[in-house]
Amino acid sequence: HFTNTAANTELAEPGIEMAGTLSLLMNNPFRVAEVKGLRFDARVAPKNIASYLWSVEVANPKIRAGDTIRAEVVIESFLKEKRRYQVEVEAPENLAPGKYSLMFLGAYEYEGFLHKAVPFRYLATNYQTMVDSLNHVLNVSRTRLYCLLVLPPSGIALERAELPGLPGTKALLLRSDRRAMAIQPFPHWIEKTIETGTVIADKEMVPITVVKD
Repeated sequence: HFTNTAANTELAEPGIEMAGTLSLLMNNPFRVAEVKGLRFDARVAPKNIASYLWSVEVANPKIRAGDTIRAEVVIESFLKEKRRYQVEVEAPENLAPGKYSLMFLGAYEYEGFLHKAVPFRYLATNYQTMVDSLNHVLNVSRTRLYCLLVLPPSGIALERAELPGLPGTKALLLRSDRRAMAIQPFPHWIEKTIETGTVIADKEMVPITVVKD
């Protein structure tokens, strides 16, 4: 079961999305789904809900560990007044000095980020993990603004198993050429989302500098 929104499209896009999902369930290396029927509702609204990031302003791009980053995001929509949103992200108390990225993403850009950062979440090793991956993809809300403070990797990912915060010494024990399972550093970020009621089409990135106390 999934619910989502599209902007500036005809019924072809949700139809293609549903057909692709059904095709994967019926044609995969694991087993064929027993599909007894399909039920869906479609609502077509006579308005354009596509939007763009007009501006992103961060009040304090230079911070100390434990500070709160405050940003104002302005979104422009078709034939509507610009709307302002306030975003606050708390930096971890133990964040090391250095440069970091604060990202503001629409849903499609957010999905692209996830595919690159955590590809193991989309790794299907059996029928159930394939269904879990499908649900994850289909339920990313397209009407939200995603704000991510990207941090250094912490822990490891062992195939689909996520082990965030695993001490480096234990991570080294799991790394071995003899293991058939893929191991990669576990990416870490702090995420905040805002419901905008629009489908944001782009992204912005703001550099954040953490200085010593």
